[in-house]
Amino acid sequence: MIHLAQRFRDYLARKRQQQIARQFREGGYKPWTPGYDVYKWETIAQLIHSGRPFSEVLGTERFGYRIDERIVEYGWLFDRLTPAAGAMLDAGSALNFWTIVNHPKITSKRLVISTLAPESAAYWNLGISYVYEDLRQTCLRDEAFDTIVSISTIEHVGMDNTMLYTSDQRLAENAPDEYLPFLDVLRRLLKPGGKLFLSFPYGRRKNHGWFQV
Repeated sequence: MIHLAQRFRDYLARKRQQQIARQFREGGYKPWTPGYDVYKWETIAQLIHSGRPFSEVLGTERFGYRIDERIVEYGWLFDRLTPAAGAMLDAGSALNFWTIVNHPKITSKRLVISTLAPESAAYWNLGISYVYEDLRQTCLRDEAFDTIVSISTIEHVGMDNTMLYTSDQRLAENAPDEYLPFLDVLRRLLKPGGKLFLSFPYGRRKNHGWFQV
């Protein structure tokens, strides 16, 4: 009976999410309006579970329409990840979302998430380990990881991270070259022959205070 009640609650929750996503579509797909987040993660889930080559999907009409850059970054990443076991580091906590951590290419690995401060979501029940630190002074040992993923993180290193990510005033920095020591740490943490998946914004160079291009 308890199992049935939980399944029914899950069904109602999914139905509500579908209604919210539909409202977003009917409202003209305006980013960051009610329903955007549901629509975004629904679309990302469809993409990373589709099994289609990302290069093929990327060229389709309205791909990623009205969704932020994560639709491209996750699509690119999961197209290249394998389901092989191994130790994986998420440097920056871009993977710390239910849709992502439940993917078979993630659950097959021993995932460690390194980020500046605790977040509202934590999936210890899935065996994920969390380290709250400035990765430039990491407690992790050298050559510990087969795979390192750092999605849209390097552009924030050495910048003012108190705007969104932590209340630690020591991290209200303006040291744009600090991405270099960060890269050196990633190099040291990666096993010989390991894989690093790194994404960042590009374009005309500019310091925006909390991130840089």
